[in-house]
Amino acid sequence: MPDIALYVNGLKWLGWQEATVTRSIDAVFNQYTLRLTSTWPGAPGAGIPPVKKGDECSLALEGETVVTGFLNNVRLKVTADGFDLTVDGRDKTALLFKGAVLNTPAEWSGKTALQIAQEICEPFGITVRALSSVGAVFKKFTCQPGETANRAIQRLCGHRALFHYADPAGNLILANADAATPAARGLALGFDGKTNVESVTFDDGLDGQYSDYVVYNQKPGLSFGGNPHNKVLGRAKDHTVRQYCPKVVIANEPGDTTAARDLAVQTAALAAARALALSYETPDWRPVPGGKLWSINTTTPVTDDITGVKKTMLIKKAVFHVSEEVAETSTLTVVDPKSYALIAEPEDNVGGWS
Repeated sequence: MPDIALYVNGLKWLGWQEATVTRSIDAVFNQYTLRLTSTWPGAPGAGIPPVKKGDECSLALEGETVVTGFLNNVRLKVTADGFDLTVDGRDKTALLFKGAVLNTPAEWSGKTALQIAQEICEPFGITVRALSSVGAVFKKFTCQPGETANRAIQRLCGHRALFHYADPAGNLILANADAATPAARGLALGFDGKTNVESVTFDDGLDGQYSDYVVYNQKPGLSFGGNPHNKVLGRAKDHTVRQYCPKVVIANEPGDTTAARDLAVQTAALAAARALALSYETPDWRPVPGGKLWSINTTTPVTDDITGVKKTMLIKKAVFHVSEEVAETSTLTVVDPKSYALIAEPEDNVGGWS
């Protein structure tokens, strides 16, 4: 078994017999599950790690910290022969999904998305940094009563074509599609023996795709149906969708036909990029021996003779697993980098739900 260390209350706990660690851009926060089963080393009750829900802790795989936060759940089964302990941990940013924004006032003017996110996260003990430009300052941004911190940050990012996710220290990162860095190794699955993965799972769905994308112009305060200026300005077609299923996009700002067509094409391209996800299982936790663990928001060249994908892809999710029965593996979910080339939402909704 590799070195799996849980640091809780100043103590280091080893000997875990099964571990699953998940890092994901879409989920935002990192999480893990550890399991320890043992017969009583002495008197019944001895040898059980004294961990409790809410304990602040960090988890390291072979010396590299992957999750910093708290124990979210502790499950313990005790018998006459021994015990079975399972702990679930999450990083600090998971609190943003539960906790509401209580800043007073919860309204900002003349500040960037980064500055507002920093103020929202400060009470949670979470710092925020940006890997890319965060765009212009907001004229006004307001949180609604009871709105969770993550929902507010999600809206912030939406207005600046950004996404957010946690780092191994449990702090928050804001980024755009240009912020990804290259991984130390590519992924290969070929008929010529040049293979460094054990399996691939192909997931290609139509749920988010449409056959036609139609952009309309709508001017604020006027009836959509009765105004002669509310007309079709741009179209795009996704030829991979064979069933007729159109999507209407309302342009929030007036524009010419070229701008409208660009918006239609960009919306279609984003949906198409998100449709396909590939998950590769590799027999290691690191791209190269002695290097760092596989990381999310990194790009890797994929050469796959099975699916036909031969291009640079973005790692959006990494799952590390090991048990006494199964050696360590990484399952890397990769997507087209264009999946995170987001379209900025207009600022006319910064004070309410969208």
